[in-house]
Amino acid sequence: MPRLIAVIFTFLCSVEATSCDEPYVLQVGPEFSSNFMIGYLGSFTLDVAQRIGCGTRIQGAKNYNDFLQSVIQRKADIYLVPHHFMPELVKQGFIPVIERHSTTELLYVSQIQDYKNSQFGREKPLLVFTPGPYSVDFYSINHWLKKQNINQTQYTHDTTYASAIMKSIKQPNMVATVPMALYDKIPQSIQKKLHVHASGINLGAYITVPEGTPKALIEAIEQSQDKLASEHWSKPEPVKESKYSRLFSNSFQQLLKPTK
Repeated sequence: MPRLIAVIFTFLCSVEATSCDEPYVLQVGPEFSSNFMIGYLGSFTLDVAQRIGCGTRIQGAKNYNDFLQSVIQRKADIYLVPHHFMPELVKQGFIPVIERHSTTELLYVSQIQDYKNSQFGREKPLLVFTPGPYSVDFYSINHWLKKQNINQTQYTHDTTYASAIMKSIKQPNMVATVPMALYDKIPQSIQKKLHVHASGINLGAYITVPEGTPKALIEAIEQSQDKLASEHWSKPEPVKESKYSRLFSNSFQQLLKPTK
């Protein structure tokens, strides 16, 4: 199934909806393919629709700028966001509803085994694929490559994880950030062609809503959390800052400044 940019699909509850005129929208970031959105979020979104008696809709973003503009303008009703977004979003009036403490580590995947002795990044540019300039992927791999004395890089953002894996198989001069859970699903024949460097970073997430969201929708999200495919979602713990959340906050504040 090709990746879709806007509306992925809509669940319309068979119950007559009296509490909403339009479906509630769940907005996700650009790193996820349409297959992921349907497979991971489909049962959850349908359960929310049935509980609240309103249609629900999953919506992708073509890039992180569009995703964050949706956040700023409150274009969607529900957001799936990475862990490091949440401290800033709390300041912006968002409520963390449920949280995923992931055991899925972020990996750096490429055909390069020894970066410190590689021609790529020195004699020739190293291509770096990440979901976007606001992602923990970007912040972490940028720091890691500098530690490897890599100084010639070309970043490509707004690509899905699945697309980045396929490119890394074909291009010896590139590195991609990929969650371990996704990498583990790659056939062994493909894994043998790639080298993996562990980041030491686990990829957590939140499902969050703007302040003023109807209590019924919040309760439906909480009650539907067991429908999310894989890993454990639970009531959120107190939101804490990290070095990556502070980097994101600085970037987000720039987006809020009026353009001249």
